[in-house]
Amino acid sequence: MAEPLRIVVVGGVAAGPKAAARARRLAPEAEITIVERDEVLSYAGCGLPYYISGMVENRNELMATPIGVLRDPEFFAKVKNVNVLNETEAVAIDPEAKELEVRHLPTGASRHLPYDRLIIATGAEPVDPPIPGNDLENVLQLKRVEDADHFRALMVSRSCPSVVIIGGGLIGMEMTEAVTERHCAVTIIEMLPQVLPMLDADMAALVEKHMREVGVGVLTATRVERIEGDENGKVRSVVTSDGEVPAQLVLMSVGIRPNVELARHAGLLIGPSGGIHVNEYMQTSDPSIYAAGDCAEKSCFARGTPCFLPLGSVANKEGRVAGSNAVGHAERFPGVAGTTALKVFDWNLGRAGLSVQQAGELGVPVISATVSAPDRAHYYPGAEPIVLKLVAERATRRLIGIQGAGTGDVIKRIDVAVTAMTAGMTVDQVANLDLAHDGRHDRRSGREPGPGVRASLLGGHGRPHPRRQHPAEQARRPAARGHLAGAARASERGGGPDATRRADARGAGGGHHRGQHHHPPGRTALASGRGATRQEGRHLLQDQPAGLGGLHDSGPPRL
Repeated sequence: MAEPLRIVVVGGVAAGPKAAARARRLAPEAEITIVERDEVLSYAGCGLPYYISGMVENRNELMATPIGVLRDPEFFAKVKNVNVLNETEAVAIDPEAKELEVRHLPTGASRHLPYDRLIIATGAEPVDPPIPGNDLENVLQLKRVEDADHFRALMVSRSCPSVVIIGGGLIGMEMTEAVTERHCAVTIIEMLPQVLPMLDADMAALVEKHMREVGVGVLTATRVERIEGDENGKVRSVVTSDGEVPAQLVLMSVGIRPNVELARHAGLLIGPSGGIHVNEYMQTSDPSIYAAGDCAEKSCFARGTPCFLPLGSVANKEGRVAGSNAVGHAERFPGVAGTTALKVFDWNLGRAGLSVQQAGELGVPVISATVSAPDRAHYYPGAEPIVLKLVAERATRRLIGIQGAGTGDVIKRIDVAVTAMTAGMTVDQVANLDLAHDGRHDRRSGREPGPGVRASLLGGHGRPHPRRQHPAEQARRPAARGHLAGAARASERGGGPDATRRADARGAGGGHHRGQHHHPPGRTALASGRGATRQEGRHLLQDQPAGLGGLHDSGPPRL
């Protein structure tokens, strides 16, 4: 009788448990072991900001199944028939002997685990910038559940009325809202000229303006020079190139990098993006070893180049593919479009494919169109404004990028565009898609969304979660989306020329603009991918209730 296949998985957050579960379904007789350095495993890292804000009240909700069963080692043993070694560190891989050396952290005891197939899902680690004072008390990073526990405890204690977030990427933006929910003053500091570098400058400027309107301090093109402490070794302020910002709590969120040291020391090939090089089967340079999740390099079909994309959705898909192939099935992972969605206060944001700036860096000539309109018929109750920006390859008119922002249903448009990009469709084909128009759901009928809808909204889909709001926030909401609604109303009236304004290089939304261009009503500005010139041209979106959910080509938004 043949010996059962031995599969060892290193990493127990997203890709690792998914790979183990998939392998178990396809190979019931296999011996499967997960090695996880931390105590908790299989948690929703993207939910940490919601736990800190109090929207998610119990940390166990981040580690539970949809029916509320905690995914702990006992769950994996009884339900999945998978052995879990938590609080256990993977020390070294011996590819020739096919053994993994592990160490139990509480006791220091070491042992070797033999494997036939090894799956590396070690994730990514926060970048620790060499800023003087980053070792002071209350200077934190957010990676694990324990980090969120510490951060939340400081918020609940109300001992940190002023918080500085260093870094304007995804985590920094989501944490800005979480901290504001705890009634703290927040300043976000970004070294680049804009927040959210995944967006073009004009779209990022809209987001920055919205954040300032809800009371968040936004400092772009600003360098952090040092963090000052008080006589007790706690944070007192952050000193920047533009002055000093008071703070009792600082979140370092300047980026993350793939955790590849285990793979590197084993002699596995590391790709140009910094992640573990894998083929379409998630196989590393050693055919017996697979890699999945944030530690693995991605194939970005929009760029045509390898990339680093640390997203839980991608990690789960890669884990599934790695688990299938580890037990002998041939399943391919086709690559990623870079699809990303998040919520910033009352706004939904999303993007996929290439921005105009990214296309220019790759030397791809493109044209782009920016439109603002309600997310459904303007006369229907509940219509909300959104702004969409499409990017198409100039030579072929093939859709290669989309960005969206607003209080309305942005994610629907992002999903349609990703589907079109995956199929290689042109913008003309997208404009003629026979999509549903003005489909109705609970929000439009005025009913309160049910629990299932609320759960999906936590993941960034649809309208923001109906948060518990204090009076100050309720009072500021109408003004927060006024500039978007005004742009949409102006487009509907057709009253006067629309203007596209490029934000100042400091990312401001503070009233200083340059490079203003005017276009006749109803026409769309087509922009060169290199940003050198702008010219009028054919519409990227036809003026009909089709295409991306019935948007009309009503001209660029007023920034």
